[in-house]
Amino acid sequence: MEVYPSLRLRWDPVEENIRTYMTGAGTGQRITVKQFVETYCQTFKARSLRFNVRKELCCNVLYSSCADVADEMVQKSVTIDLSIGGCFLFSIKRHPNGSILWLRLIDLIDKTPIQVEVLWGREWGETMSLPGVGVRFLTIKAEQLKEIRAMVGSG
Repeated sequence: MEVYPSLRLRWDPVEENIRTYMTGAGTGQRITVKQFVETYCQTFKARSLRFNVRKELCCNVLYSSCADVADEMVQKSVTIDLSIGGCFLFSIKRHPNGSILWLRLIDLIDKTPIQVEVLWGREWGETMSLPGVGVRFLTIKAEQLKEIRAMVGSG
């Protein structure tokens, strides 16, 4: 199957009905639209679309679950990629989807904590990929956003 489930429809003037065709299915195989939706679409995991250009960029980050935590109590990390909408933050710690974190991007001139929401995570050892969380910026100063825009491009 392709990236997304797909079904071609074609009007059959002889039988006066709609015929369905699936990629990779034999010419004699018929499937109703209802069967297609129930079999392929309902089990398909939705994929989110990116709204901003992201750039692989390693920025030093201090983060915590509170905005005003002392430096010795924060977690140290780095971004793997960055966009004007958020970043992927390296972390071996589990952070549930929807949880709120506060990031200080040390490489920015304005180091005011940025409030973020965890959208998704990849746990350590789960795959042969870097562990961490994808976050979106919730509260960010205009000057910080301007700096990030300059770092990643127009995105």
